[in-house]
Amino acid sequence: MNEISRCATLSLLAYSHANYSVASTSTQAIAVDGALAFRGTHELADWLTDADCRLVAAPFGMVHAGFWRAYQSIAPLLPAAEVITGHSLGGALALLCGLDRLHRGEDVRVVTFGQPRALGLCTAQAMRHRFGDWVTRCVHNNDVVPRVPTRLMGYGHMGRLVYFDRHGLHRPGITWSELLRDRVAGRIEAVLERGTDGIRDHDLARYAWCAARMEARS
Repeated sequence: MNEISRCATLSLLAYSHANYSVASTSTQAIAVDGALAFRGTHELADWLTDADCRLVAAPFGMVHAGFWRAYQSIAPLLPAAEVITGHSLGGALALLCGLDRLHRGEDVRVVTFGQPRALGLCTAQAMRHRFGDWVTRCVHNNDVVPRVPTRLMGYGHMGRLVYFDRHGLHRPGITWSELLRDRVAGRIEAVLERGTDGIRDHDLARYAWCAARMEARS
């Protein structure tokens, strides 16, 4: 099993088998064989965490206040890890945890799925130059969550993009014009199927399926 497939499986497990938990912030994670996975948005408290979009200072730059507070609440409990992962809110927490540890000199890798933006624009740019090779950000077609908080709110992404198209296929080296065409086609297909593309594409089970197809074709 390649690392992206393994991380997708662990991120699924984090929703049901977390072995680290902080009730006050509803933050949960699971650690297995040198990997750490954060649970994604699941309860009302998680939505409140997502909604606190102020930028606050972390040791490595400006970050999303709600995500940083949630990570800080559980950080003292967490073991060392070689790879850190998560889906949705869990992806944002995985990114912050990874950057916090990389900033302190630890050697870790980060893989996220459908991760919202968690860094201020300038911080995202700085972290892209310092640690971009250690972070992999998976996005499936029209998943709406990676588009929030918006750039207009002062947020940005970092890391190597792994894009899965509307057919669930990995598209390495996809251009922005090709990506735009694929997203438009995905929206049209969703309308014809009477689905909600942005929500459907955020489903972690779909990411796991995409990762399995990527592994099978490699």
